[in-house]
Amino acid sequence: MIAEWTITNKSSCAWNAALRWAFGGSKEIGAPPFLSIRGVGAGESIKIHERISAPSAPGHYAGWWQMKDPAGNPFGDRSRIEIDVRDPELPSSPPYCTPNALFLADLTYEDNPAQGIVPVVSPGQRIYKAWLLKNTGTCSWSEGYSLVYAGGAELKWESPYVPPTAPGNKAVVLVTLFAPTTSGDYKMYWQMQDPSGHRFGDTIWVRLRVQE
Repeated sequence: MIAEWTITNKSSCAWNAALRWAFGGSKEIGAPPFLSIRGVGAGESIKIHERISAPSAPGHYAGWWQMKDPAGNPFGDRSRIEIDVRDPELPSSPPYCTPNALFLADLTYEDNPAQGIVPVVSPGQRIYKAWLLKNTGTCSWSEGYSLVYAGGAELKWESPYVPPTAPGNKAVVLVTLFAPTTSGDYKMYWQMQDPSGHRFGDTIWVRLRVQE
């Protein structure tokens, strides 16, 4: 999953030192221990994203994020997260099912060039791209179903994720990308793939403008 925060500097000085947005709580929650924050003036806000993985064992888990100063002292509001993990109960796919996927929405880094909307990122920036899809086929997306590169710019990427999804249900699929180090416009395509290697459903993409 992708967590998004808007953090406002309510202090009287700029955040220029090695401040951190730090995670605490259940170690089973897959979250980076901290994210460095700097260059935020007094009264200014910054929007950040982090990719979070649910624990592998069923149960209830909780954690939080909070700002910390260079000495490790916490300050400001906490942002809490609670996760309930249950084993998925997917219906069995019929012997000759047909896979399909419908694009519903961009959840992060939405683009619409016709309206002048192209996400701008820094060279080498880590990006968590998420889409909302609907399983419009008759096959359950279970083990072996994946999100794969389908053309366009060859950005560095890792960890595509597709949750177990029954026919008729919606799913948030995501991938971690790294922006090129050269300025310019880039567009990368992705598509769902079944266990036999057959791609299916709508082609989805991420469009980025890299600027120094």
